[in-house]
Amino acid sequence: LLQRTWVHMGGLYEKFRRVSCWCCPLQPISELRVLYHEFPALWEKLKEMDNRSIEQFKGTTIPPKFKETYSVQELENKFKQEDYLKKISIPLFDVTKYLE
Repeated sequence: LLQRTWVHMGGLYEKFRRVSCWCCPLQPISELRVLYHEFPALWEKLKEMDNRSIEQFKGTTIPPKFKETYSVQELENKFKQEDYLKKISIPLFDVTKYLE
């Protein structure tokens, strides 16, 4: 019932499995990609929280990461690179016309 209510209130469950976990590092990268592309204000807030976390752990032996292998800034760089590669990729030929 709650999920059906949220679908009608902006369609959040169409984009995320759990809407209250927008800043959780355990969510999949695919949902973080949605957050980056469709909710830039929340993405900026996530970067701010990550930067504060990095500042708190300065001088420790383990560099803090938002995800196990990425900081939020590194994820943003990854998403920008993906977007660029999508933009410049030109298919050599359309395979579907050969499948008919």
